[in-house]
Amino acid sequence: MVSRTSVVALLATVLAVCLGPASVSALPITDFDIVQFALNLEYLEANFYSCAVYGVPISSSLTGGGPAPTGCQKAILSPEAYAYAKDIATDEIAHVAFLRTALMSFNVTPVAQPQIDIGVAFANAANAAFNATLSPSFSPYGSDVPFFLGSYIFEDVGATAYLGALPLIQNNGVLSAAAAIMAVEAYHAGATRTKLYASINEYLFPYGVTTGTIISKISALRDAAGKTKIDAGLLVHGKLNLVPVDKNSLLYSRTPAQVLAIVSLGGAGNKGGFFPMGMNGNIA
Repeated sequence: MVSRTSVVALLATVLAVCLGPASVSALPITDFDIVQFALNLEYLEANFYSCAVYGVPISSSLTGGGPAPTGCQKAILSPEAYAYAKDIATDEIAHVAFLRTALMSFNVTPVAQPQIDIGVAFANAANAAFNATLSPSFSPYGSDVPFFLGSYIFEDVGATAYLGALPLIQNNGVLSAAAAIMAVEAYHAGATRTKLYASINEYLFPYGVTTGTIISKISALRDAAGKTKIDAGLLVHGKLNLVPVDKNSLLYSRTPAQVLAIVSLGGAGNKGGFFPMGMNGNIA
């Protein structure tokens, strides 16, 4: 649990470099603002998995009065994939509850759940990745491989987002909690990548391309949106690449600005994609 001393303002000069001027609503930014930023991402992940597993969004008691997501749908999954999805859903919903409780225990009101799109946004992301309008529209809810592809979009970004935020955190209590959640996101990403590798040479009906090709296109899209050259699919030079790491086998990180660009699919003002109206909070 974070201590009351965790509210420490970050240096404006550091934020200007790390976040970019369009990403900072007001200065100074506190450790709690970073937690609020993370909470937005957890709302997204928790709702995706809750819908895929249970067919309903997360409880309204966890949304702060925010709107229900659009595109919520129960996924058609094999027993094994369902077990994966249910376990991850439990973690992501717990992250939302933990972050909200931590904020409220220090009289900081958690940001309400923003408008989240977990339906059309997936189709738009796939269209952008292929630079074409796919028919039928891509959905992560139809079977195991599309579900794990949807998971792949989020989990790598979640792990690298937490890593990118760690240097901005001033208090050790907040740092420890963020690092612990980052580790869980990394486990999720590893599990997702492992499941996808088992199907890497399978053709995904009806698009006529392999799972590996789709993964590579998603990675290229994330790089393009975030204006980076760090993403990596599951095959690099024909060899398994289970973890997206640098030459020293260190996980790549993303700045909040890069994360915002990815989840908004490059939308103007960071509005669009999975957050049609943008995120809530001072980092948005």
